[in-house]
Amino acid sequence: MLTPTSCGPLVSAPNPPVNIPFSPTTDHARGVQFILQRRSANRLSGWIGYTLDYAHFQAAIQTVSPTQVIGGSTTEDQRHTLNVFANYRLRPSINLSGKFLYGSGFPFSFLTAVLDPGTGQTILGVNSQRLTAFQRLDVRIDKSWAFTRWKMTVQAEVLNLTNHNNPRLIGSEFDPVTQNLFAVVEKGLPVLPVVGVSFQF
Repeated sequence: MLTPTSCGPLVSAPNPPVNIPFSPTTDHARGVQFILQRRSANRLSGWIGYTLDYAHFQAAIQTVSPTQVIGGSTTEDQRHTLNVFANYRLRPSINLSGKFLYGSGFPFSFLTAVLDPGTGQTILGVNSQRLTAFQRLDVRIDKSWAFTRWKMTVQAEVLNLTNHNNPRLIGSEFDPVTQNLFAVVEKGLPVLPVVGVSFQF
């Protein structure tokens, strides 16, 4: 089911937005990434990674004279990203692992114009609203049995253990009553248990 996100209204306009002709955009990104890793065959191993990112664009709007150049965040401009993975060997045949992902939220950016009876179109520029932060914790345990010529492993895993709501952006929706644009999202992955079996020969 598609529903407006809780981010709220993005722009208020007297008419529904219309498409805007614009020249090819110029994108640029700047950022830094840090990774701390530990390796061990029999005990705790894993890594922690953090990324700081700035991604922006510029576009030349062709509906006004002279051509108007505007800019804003791209849809990949997630400011903070954190990923953590850890694996611990409880027994020679039993492994326990976990993965945590965090993102501060991608922006919902778009170019907007409304019809004006006097001038035809009025450029409002770039509207940007970020979705809620993404969080996901997955936990997994593996148990293996080694035989003479083959090996069997049983995995039990729980995805999104904290049941955090991570909506996925689908598009936008115009409400003629409130004359607002909303981000339209789809419900993300709920708590999901998974069991699997693998064989190695």
